[in-house]
Amino acid sequence: MKTKRIPIMALVVSCALPLAGWATLYLDNLAQPYSYYADVKSNKWVASRFSVNDSSAAFRLDSLTLGTVYAAKSGGDFSVSIYNCSGTPGSETVGGLLGTLAGSANPDSLGQYTYTSGAITLQADTSYWLVTSVAAGGADYRVSYTYDTANSVPGGWVIPTSQTYSWSLDQGTTWGISGDYWPYRYQIEATAIPEPSTVGIAGVSLAVLLTARKLRKLFRPRPPCG
Repeated sequence: MKTKRIPIMALVVSCALPLAGWATLYLDNLAQPYSYYADVKSNKWVASRFSVNDSSAAFRLDSLTLGTVYAAKSGGDFSVSIYNCSGTPGSETVGGLLGTLAGSANPDSLGQYTYTSGAITLQADTSYWLVTSVAAGGADYRVSYTYDTANSVPGGWVIPTSQTYSWSLDQGTTWGISGDYWPYRYQIEATAIPEPSTVGIAGVSLAVLLTARKLRKLFRPRPPCG
């Protein structure tokens, strides 16, 4: 019976640790109908707001996929970034830059494009802006949006029904806000960051496991003398 304790403790550790390690789809409205597109240029940046649902954990943003992107005029310098949200409820506006994702700077062919990040942390019960921009030049990219805010992930993150679409004509210095909802068509994968209590439980379980192994070696029966 004693030899079964170590596998049991290993199971405790394995149950505690996965909370920190798996990318999960939290927002996906790519199946929503294409309604129109937003022109994204050096003199017109476009933003789409989303909200992280109330949760006990923060999240590491892993990837963001834009649906139906193409170039009316290619040229590069296209980027996808996440910005904080500022303002009071009902008058939300684009705040400061949180981070820029890695991906194609020239999405010229019609299709979906995925951008990745391992360094952007999203807090629970908080709104953010997905910002598409062109740094310089005459490129003109078109990113699809929809009139439907439905998220296909049950219990997932929220696409607000107002203050969802924003634009800047001066490269992010000032932002205009539409009270209507024209969200981009996109999906987001993220990894939950466990609370300190979860990490503590895993640490204690691991310590117990190591102690059990040491005690087993210490009190292992010795063969009888011949």
